[in-house]
Amino acid sequence: MIPFTKGAIVQTPSECLSRIGYVLFSGGKAAIFDPLRYSLPYLQAMKANNAVLETVFLTHTFADLVSGHQNLGKHTGARIVIGPHSHVHPRYHSGHDNEDFRVGDINVKMIHTPGHTADSVTYLLQEDGRDIALITGDPLFAVPANQSIACDLNRKDMKQNIEEHFRSVQRLSSVADETLVFPTHGQLGIPGINVESKNATTLKEVREKLKVFGAKTPEEFWKALNIKAPLFPPNAAKIVSLNTSESILDAPEFLVKLLVPLTSQQVKEKLKDPNTIILDARPNPEFIHKNIPNSMWAPPNAKLGTFFASVYRGEKIIIVAEPGQAEKVALRLGEVGIDNVIGFLEGGIDSWDGEVTNSKNIAPKVFAELYSQGGIEAVDVRTGLEWTAKHVVGVQHIPLSSFAKEMETLDKSKEYFLFCGSGVRSTIAQSFARRHGLKTISVLQGFGGLTGTTIKMESGDSPQPAK
Repeated sequence: MIPFTKGAIVQTPSECLSRIGYVLFSGGKAAIFDPLRYSLPYLQAMKANNAVLETVFLTHTFADLVSGHQNLGKHTGARIVIGPHSHVHPRYHSGHDNEDFRVGDINVKMIHTPGHTADSVTYLLQEDGRDIALITGDPLFAVPANQSIACDLNRKDMKQNIEEHFRSVQRLSSVADETLVFPTHGQLGIPGINVESKNATTLKEVREKLKVFGAKTPEEFWKALNIKAPLFPPNAAKIVSLNTSESILDAPEFLVKLLVPLTSQQVKEKLKDPNTIILDARPNPEFIHKNIPNSMWAPPNAKLGTFFASVYRGEKIIIVAEPGQAEKVALRLGEVGIDNVIGFLEGGIDSWDGEVTNSKNIAPKVFAELYSQGGIEAVDVRTGLEWTAKHVVGVQHIPLSSFAKEMETLDKSKEYFLFCGSGVRSTIAQSFARRHGLKTISVLQGFGGLTGTTIKMESGDSPQPAK
């Protein structure tokens, strides 16, 4: 809890996403900013602090995670507030620039900061006329690798979005230096500062250490960002649909509907439907050693939902997990709008009595020796930022976020070596490729394992090899 003179803020970070919600308490009243999907933690916080939830504030319409505003409104009767030009349910309050709201003794001012989306807003918290905190959505969030502020820019309106985002960041520069900054999208990307561990930093420190604040023109702003505009998540339309609907399933109803225990025989019957897949969410070594043929894989950690969403194409899902972990897997999928789970393999992989296989992999030193000899195909599935920082000379670059689409350009008569940063994303890509008939081998330890070999590397956005 971060205290103010007349109130306090509590962070509610997501286990699955680089997202943080905030609860503001003041004078027995409360407001929540960018809540995560499931309402129970917030309802418990209201009870523990003897507070009444009056308002749920959204910084924008999310396309990468499911928000919990509908359920909170249903459970508490709280008003839901979002910025101008939004497309949410008509009963929500679409605010305007410089509109003021009260939460107990604290004033909340809406600042329209478009660029990431047309309805993006930042909320300025004020105590007795003094600026005390900025709660930002995606106008300010981090790319730690290059110490800059990133923005999910809509490729169709790139020039307009860059100009709007530039003006929004410039506008935030006018807020008082000592104002605390609370981004709802991950860490701030300043060396040594992580809102998940340090809670917040001052706007003065943000201005001093993030390059974009020195930009004088939109062109300089884009150059300072030094990023490639990311694609929208593959299931962005589904997430937006959920976030703009009147109601969605909360955790209890969600789990009752989705978590149906299935025997090995029942799983086999359901897999006769070509639109049904296995999602194996056991640790990577266990999956590599033994898995059900054509099963997909995602890591049983904080990145499960976001990574799996990169290769998910709307199929019905049966979960294979370690004992007692299927519920956590389903909830993490639900945070990113994947709610097409139809059950889980009761008893886990040990209860499976059908065919099993393993996943082909190779040690980094062996791969480096083979690659140096020439004649093999390799694909780097890391992000554009990782690629630009350093990559293996001559390999193809297909980020995991676009692998499902761009895999169609690869030759199914060939075998491809896949690697990422540590071996996680390459295993995800490999499981997707295997299901679609592409032969692959995953490089264990990924790029991290290759740094100690003699394989040639370079930096910069070098030309892609011909496919």
